[in-house]
Amino acid sequence: MRVVVPIARLDRPTIRALGYARSIAAHVSVVHVTNDDAGAERIRRSWTRLDPGPAMDLVVVRSRCDAAKALETHLDTLTDGDPARPLAIVLSGVVPRARWSYLLHNRAALRLKLRLVSRPNTIVIDVPYHV
Repeated sequence: MRVVVPIARLDRPTIRALGYARSIAAHVSVVHVTNDDAGAERIRRSWTRLDPGPAMDLVVVRSRCDAAKALETHLDTLTDGDPARPLAIVLSGVVPRARWSYLLHNRAALRLKLRLVSRPNTIVIDVPYHV
């Protein structure tokens, strides 16, 4: 099984999702989609400071279009060689204390989850982070 963790930044929820992904797979591919060179460089520096080891690799996908579409295109290239092999997508999510706070959190993750759940041989895993 391939395991992919899409990230926007390296924060506590993301670190927790990376830890979970590492617990279920020997190798994890971490994907950051950006159209900003400075943002890509910040992620690379943060990744180097994190020093996750050889079991995780960071892939920066540069795209001018929708980030979810660029991620799907990247996932398609991963599955081209072996479409029957399952692909697990690990998403980090924030669980706020107050119910009204749900309006502020997780919208992008929910849209991405709804988009990915219809892919064949794809498992979408939510890793909650309680605030």
